Formats: sequence, structure tokens, C-alpha cells
Amino acid sequence: MSMTPLALGARTCGSLACIDTTCEVTTAMDQELIAYLDERFRESARHAESLHQENMQQITGLHLETNQRFEKMEERQDRTETEIRRAQVMVEGLRGEIQLVAEGVSGLGEKQRSFRREVAQKFRQRHRKPL
Repeated sequence: MSMTPLALGARTCGSLACIDTTCEVTTAMDQELIAYLDERFRESARHAESLHQENMQQITGLHLETNQRFEKMEERQDRTETEIRRAQVMVEGLRGEIQLVAEGVSGLGEKQRSFRREVAQKFRQRHRKPL
């Protein structure tokens, strides 16, 4: 179908229904132009709808992928938080044990000082020079 340009003097208002056919141009040519433009508009609309559907599919795919990534991140975060809690419990347990060891070392130090005093006193008593 060949496109025929509007005749000189034809007026349009932006809508195909408003084409002024008061000129001496045959209405068949106007009808042919209207049919051609309508078909082009339908093709454009189909193409736009096709692009819209394609975009929606891509968006849906990206949305699903993003949700999966967030779920994996949440799982990793949950595992990390669990491991941190375990480590904190272990640290608290070790603090108690370290406190016991420190008390034991302190007690041994006191026993050692007491033992040294006893040994020194006994040594002095045995090795005392009579006057």
C-alpha cells in the first residue's frame, strides 16, 4: 500500500477522525491514508506492548534474583550471628576458667612466699652461732 501525502489545504487537529475532507481530493485517498496510519499505529502499539512484556519479564526475573540474593544474605547473617553467640558463650566460659587459674596462681605465690620464710627461718635456726 503506498502512502499518499495530504492534499494542499487539508487541515488536521491531531486525530485521524478530524481530517478535513472539504478539499477536492477524493475521499478514497483520505480513507487509504487513514487505513495506512491506523495500521502503522497498531503495529507501533503491538511493538510497544511486546517491549513492555519483555521488560516486565526482565523485571520479574531481576526481582526473583534479588529476592534469592537477599534470602542467601539473611541465611549467612543468621549463621554469622549464631557463630558469634557461640563464641561469646565460649569467651564467658574461658573468663571463668581464667579467673580460677589466676586465683590458683595467686594462691601458689602466697604458698611459695610462706615456704621461703619457713625455710629461711629454719636455716637461721640451724646455722645460728652460739654467743
